[in-house]
This record gives sequence, C-alpha cells and structure tokens, in this order.
Amino acid sequence: METRRGVWLAWVVGGAGVFLAVASLQAGPLKNPRRGVQGHTVDLTPLFHWWTNQSGLRPLRSWVQVTGPIVATNALGWVVAAHPEHPSAEARGGAAENSFAGQSRIILRHPPLAEAAVFASLQDQLKQLNAQHQRLAASINNLSHPHVRGRGAGIVNARIKASAQEPKMELEAVDAQIKSCKAKLAAFPDPDTFKVDCLALDLGENHGTLPIYDYGFVQPGN
Repeated sequence: METRRGVWLAWVVGGAGVFLAVASLQAGPLKNPRRGVQGHTVDLTPLFHWWTNQSGLRPLRSWVQVTGPIVATNALGWVVAAHPEHPSAEARGGAAENSFAGQSRIILRHPPLAEAAVFASLQDQLKQLNAQHQRLAASINNLSHPHVRGRGAGIVNARIKASAQEPKMELEAVDAQIKSCKAKLAAFPDPDTFKVDCLALDLGENHGTLPIYDYGFVQPGN
C-alpha cells in the first residue's frame, strides 16, 4: 500500500473521469442519495430525511457515517483513518491492529473519486490564485512608489502611479476568485486536506484486519 499523497491523488484524478459540479458541493455526508451496491440500487433519501430531522426510528441502519483522512490506497479502494459513527470495527475485534495515530483504519470501497478530484482542483486553483495575488501586489507596490528624479520627474511619476490602476483592478478580480474558491473549499470537512465525510454501507466483512465499508456507485438522478 502506498501512503504518499501524490500516489493516491493521481489515482483519484485518473479514476474520476469527470469532476462533480462544484456548485453541488455541500458540507456533511448527505450527498448522492442514489447508490448502486452489490448489483442493487439503494435510495438513501429516507436516511437523509431522518438525518436532518432526527425523528422516529432510523432507517437503513447499516449505512453509517464515515469520516477521516485517506492514509493509503489498495486494490479495494481507500484506506481511511476513520471515525465510523458506530463501533463496528471494534466489534469485529483487532482494533489495536487497525489503529493509525490512535484511530481505526477501514477500507472504503468505490470511494467518492469525483469529490476528491474537485477538492484537488480547487486546491490547485487556490494555489495559483494566491501566487497571482502576490505578483500583482508586488507590482502595485512598485508602481505606487516611483523613484524617478530630475527634470520632468513629477509627470513621469504621476504616469507611473496611474499605470497601477490596471493591476489594482486585476487584483480585485483575483481576490474575488480567491474568496469564491475558499467558500467552495469550506464545503469540505477540512479545507486544507481532503478528508472523507460520507455515508457508507457496513458490509460486515474484513480485508485482513481492516473492516470494509462500501460507498457504492453514484447513480443517475442524484
């Protein structure tokens, strides 16, 4: 199993195919109610409604919230340092062997690749925008403090200062994009590092010592 971020990120982007529409991102696990699991289509809408209202008996009890960072990948999916909402991993035994930095490790089959790819894309966009902000800010600072001396210096310096207006407008546009990008990243559990926050099916199976959960295949109509 590989633990390097670059390895799993390349695996994510390569398998995602197309990115999710960023506008559809939202905080929390209530995403993609229609899932395909083991040849069946499951509609999680009743669980979503219960999750929002917390009224009555909980439906679809085998679908539980899984949260945590990806620590590795293997042929089955992602290995997640998870916080399952119920103690299934401990109930199966071997909790100490499954530990990672004090957390349980689980395997998440058919993980939300497109969501991770959106996160990676936003992170890359934010990095480029921040670099652009720094370049524009430095340019504006230089143009706002000209140092031409001698005859006609006043006119020349005034023209130099005036030329700073265009990069100032560009900087405002870049700052607006940075704000928008950060707002989109705020829909994720951690805006700095991709972490899983989803509902997944507890299969009641293990791979070695690692319990297996299944996110399922996202179905049309979500």
